[in-house]
Amino acid sequence: MSYRIERTELPARKAIARAIVEQLDSFGEGVRLVDDDARGPSGVDVVLADGEGRTLLLDVVVGQEREVPVRAADHRAWLASAGRLFMKAYGRDGVVGSDDPIVAFICGELAQSVVEAVSAMADENVRLYVAEAFRVDGEDVISLRDVTPRVVPSVASAPSEMDVPEREAGGDGEPVPGGIRSESVRGLFELFRSGVDGLDGRIEASEEDDSMEFTLMERRLAHVDWSPDSFTVTVGQGRSNPIVVSDRVSLERALNAVVSHFVREEEPSAAALSEDVSEEERAELAAVWGGASSPD
Repeated sequence: MSYRIERTELPARKAIARAIVEQLDSFGEGVRLVDDDARGPSGVDVVLADGEGRTLLLDVVVGQEREVPVRAADHRAWLASAGRLFMKAYGRDGVVGSDDPIVAFICGELAQSVVEAVSAMADENVRLYVAEAFRVDGEDVISLRDVTPRVVPSVASAPSEMDVPEREAGGDGEPVPGGIRSESVRGLFELFRSGVDGLDGRIEASEEDDSMEFTLMERRLAHVDWSPDSFTVTVGQGRSNPIVVSDRVSLERALNAVVSHFVREEEPSAAALSEDVSEEERAELAAVWGGASSPD
């Protein structure tokens, strides 16, 4: 028997969510549906539970794939702040805990920078799936493909002398990346850098002896200063409200602040564009800033 198969465009996010709850085996054996319309404030679309009752959150990010690294932190922060209410709502459905969730992102086109950022997170509980739409003998079908990258072990372990520059100040020659001595903080900084880089492929990082700046089209997104046991993030053009990062919680705060600035505060208004900007340059600006809109 032959079948007529053709590739089609992905439908709207809600339609994708409805389709994937019909193929829960894609997420593991024994996975069951808990809530197919979660409407979580951090962007969660569907709540599942595995065979042991562990929470599995699905977030359909088609068209917003560059937000994956930060949204993973947002989902966990949401559960941490609302864990009691979450369990009150879903405990009767067999969910036994919310403190260590699996977060699965349903993507469309997936940039390599996003895959690399997730790999650098060294978090086996973050998964990536690519959704593809087909029409099989007139019936619309959504196919899921697991593209979760291999965790990069070097993020959580000490870098080798080949990977980090030697610090000459003080003459001790101790290998220190950017002056950060703590292994855990070095790992946090790599996560921060991967998360910022993943926002837009045009973001550039410039490093000095004791600091780094992230810019997009000559507009500063963030300035980072470091010390032996932490690094400090200042968002935007100013120097106020710095965030000292030394653990996962402060890392999430710093990443959320950068993304908020990127999405909401840095969008240039039409009035700010010079009259001598060409139509081609205007279209390029619109492509960069328009692609960072918030989820529906």
